[in-house]
Amino acid sequence: MKIVAAGCSGMLGTPWVDQMRAAGHEVVLLSRSGKGGVQWDGRTLGDWAKELRTADAVINLSGSTIQQRWNEAGRKSILDSRVESTRVIAQALREGPTTVRTWINASAVGYYGNDFVNLKDESSLPGTGFLADVSAAWERELFAPDLPEIRRVALRTGVVLGREGGAFPVWKKLTKFFLGGQVADGKTPIPWIHEADWLGMANHVLTSESAEGPWNLVGPESNTNAEVMAAMRKALHRPWSPPAPKFGIKLVEAVFGVPSALSLEGARVVPKAANDAGYKFQFPTLQASIADLC
Repeated sequence: MKIVAAGCSGMLGTPWVDQMRAAGHEVVLLSRSGKGGVQWDGRTLGDWAKELRTADAVINLSGSTIQQRWNEAGRKSILDSRVESTRVIAQALREGPTTVRTWINASAVGYYGNDFVNLKDESSLPGTGFLADVSAAWERELFAPDLPEIRRVALRTGVVLGREGGAFPVWKKLTKFFLGGQVADGKTPIPWIHEADWLGMANHVLTSESAEGPWNLVGPESNTNAEVMAAMRKALHRPWSPPAPKFGIKLVEAVFGVPSALSLEGARVVPKAANDAGYKFQFPTLQASIADLC
């Protein structure tokens, strides 16, 4: 299979590309530098679009980090990097010619907004708030174009637990120094997934002709911040850590620009599409996931 992959140089994209190549697939990387692949700017058509003429699949994980100031410039960067890259891929596929029959695009569980009570599956309506608006706009660019020959999947990714990036190394360091307490009242949902299962589900979606529409890439357990941090302390043999008060999180936001919503807001998300497809989780429990990574 020939796969054109954009935005695949980070924590998730790099090992996914390695796995695809190990499985015998030809992977053409699209990046802003063009190093090791083909140059693209994520906004406009160019020579990169020619790769779609003979490709079987296209993967787009592009998007600037949400761990930045949510001022006007930061919000614009977060939104535009996702919407524009998805839009220009759709344009290239529409204008063709192309042999692409599968398009996998990143999305996020932020789609569901802030809801501590109701379980959210792939049929749930979008929530409200900045991340929900971004995710909904992102997915419109994927699903709205008239491309009936192309199977499309949105990877609504939760908090990925991995050794090399994301939240887990930060939690581990804080917990080791007895700072692994819950945030505020600890009730914020954290829809997590072990990095091995993220890759497993992504590969399943890539190769399964029946996988289509949104997929929640989260684990089967629904856990709160308090439960996650308790699991961290158990794995690292730290019986207690002081909680991080809400006013402290708000102060960090005011001083350093780190959005408090990333710590204080979330939704309870379940992987219904994966369960219905019979996907077998390698790490189905929070404690097993954290024990493996610690």
